[in-house]
Amino acid sequence: MPRKSIGEHTEEEKFDFDQLIDPGLTVLKFGRGGSPHERVIRITPNLRFLYWESGWFCRKLGKKCYLDLEKISRVMTGQKTYPFQRWSSKYGYAEAKSLSFIYTNDEGVDTSFDIIVATDDSYDFWYGGLRYLLKRIKEKRSKMTADEKRLEAAWERADTDHSGTLSSKEIVKLIASLNINMPTKVILKNFKLVDADSSGYLSLDEFVNLMDLLLIRPEILFVWRFVVQGEELSPISVPFTLNERIDPDIKKAIVSVDEFVSFWSSYQNEPIDSTELKRLIVVSTGITAKNYDSEINEVTYRIFSHIICHEVNDIMDPAKANKYQ
Repeated sequence: MPRKSIGEHTEEEKFDFDQLIDPGLTVLKFGRGGSPHERVIRITPNLRFLYWESGWFCRKLGKKCYLDLEKISRVMTGQKTYPFQRWSSKYGYAEAKSLSFIYTNDEGVDTSFDIIVATDDSYDFWYGGLRYLLKRIKEKRSKMTADEKRLEAAWERADTDHSGTLSSKEIVKLIASLNINMPTKVILKNFKLVDADSSGYLSLDEFVNLMDLLLIRPEILFVWRFVVQGEELSPISVPFTLNERIDPDIKKAIVSVDEFVSFWSSYQNEPIDSTELKRLIVVSTGITAKNYDSEINEVTYRIFSHIICHEVNDIMDPAKANKYQ
């Protein structure tokens, strides 16, 4: 329920999300078929997924059901959706305490999560609190880089129980799925550096920090600077002057696929076109792209690191390079 205001509070302080994490809130949930049932709705500790246990007499047999808040497009008040209209004669009196969350399901179809809450206070919490979380998620996504979005997607595939954390064993497996050939001992050593509370588990933000640590390669950052600035790696650059200071913000730079193709062609006896480069990006990074030829349009430092370090790449092979550095 909304907290009573005493002085000035931030928007988040108006809502007590702890009650939704545990023990959860009881609502009357309407499905696409069957009768409405009382369900205890909870939210994961990272405030990202709503979840509840399905009934034992439905096809999900008591399994947990999850609703990703990021997939919610809008919140509707009243009883405007089909599940509500099916039962309007019996539950129409509760229209003022009814809410529908419109979201895109796994099949890509818009559907609704429909509930009736018990009190006016809980209605204010569901309507105001969830709208606040949706706003926060949208703002966070708008500030994320392409690399961060890809890492988040990989993280979510690994976090099957939506707990918001992964163990060291799960992290090692996740990094391997990203086609990063890194000794387990090195991963675990850096794992401990970013595990701020020494819990043995990492949050998504800690995982991103871990990946930044693992991808600190001065010689690769040095070459990336030339790619970004469009300069030529001339013979006087060899050997690399790794003791010179390189602006770390260069890692945030992005080049187009065409610019990277130009860089590649300058150093290889085997020219590559944009389609082949995109295929190499998918292979070396583990990016999931249904149509990579249209979905991949840029190269980031993290992608560059993957390409340079992956075993299928021979861009720096002295036997094939025009200007081996």
